[in-house]
Amino acid sequence: YTFIDGESGFQINFAGMNFADKDIDALNEKFVGVNLEMQKIEQGEIKNPDENRKVTHFTDRSIYTGSPIYNEVEDFVEKIRTGVIKGSTGKQFDAAIINGIGGSALGPQLLQMAINGPYWNELSAEKRNHYLRIYFLDNTDTAGLYDALQVCDLETTLVVNVSKSGGTQETKNNMIVCMEQYEARKIDFRKHACAITMRGSELDSLARDNNWLKVFEMAGAPARPASWGIFRRLLQESTSRAFSAARATWTSSRAIPSSPTIPPTCFPPCGILPARAKATATWSLFRIPTA
Repeated sequence: YTFIDGESGFQINFAGMNFADKDIDALNEKFVGVNLEMQKIEQGEIKNPDENRKVTHFTDRSIYTGSPIYNEVEDFVEKIRTGVIKGSTGKQFDAAIINGIGGSALGPQLLQMAINGPYWNELSAEKRNHYLRIYFLDNTDTAGLYDALQVCDLETTLVVNVSKSGGTQETKNNMIVCMEQYEARKIDFRKHACAITMRGSELDSLARDNNWLKVFEMAGAPARPASWGIFRRLLQESTSRAFSAARATWTSSRAIPSSPTIPPTCFPPCGILPARAKATATWSLFRIPTA
């Protein structure tokens, strides 16, 4: 149970999960139905009847690369990396704090570990090719927030605030503390902050009214992947570009129709079967080539 994307070389291995071949075989009939439902999603069928909404984040991925929001993200982060955009004191950015809760942090954290490994932040700027060191604020743990602020030079740190609703309280709490720390050190937070959120949200209004460095809209195709996009682009360019392309393929029903060995159909049983077996821990291993 290893899926290998032929173009990018990305691999996902499910062999360490707590299930046997017979468990997957018993679900074969369900895989056919899963594939049909995926096709309905891709064709735009309403899948959220309570809100009369489509589920578009699968199809958004397939059109994200090369879209206006993609190019906007590419341009912004490249200017950060090369020092065209600097902080308020004129120093080049060297680190980024990703301030988000739930999926706004978990996806970026997975990418950070899979692409850069656990010791990325220890490398020199030259060895990182001036891609940023990355830290996460993913809950309201005051000790974790304190630790991040202690190791980051605020003059060279970008704060990326991510909240789709724009009103996530935990994200807001951490943001307020960051703003206070910048103010205490007489550093203009506005020139060190960007937001990823829905247009018209509380966070969107705050960022635009105060002329933050950048605001990316998280709503509508293909802007939904912007939060992943900006983080992805903070990482190494070659592997991050490949990941975007591979992710669009992995989540498509057209990858290998009805096959239980591709991510769209393998992820759900990998979550369900170990839970039924009362497993104490479940893991999937992502391997992302760096060459």
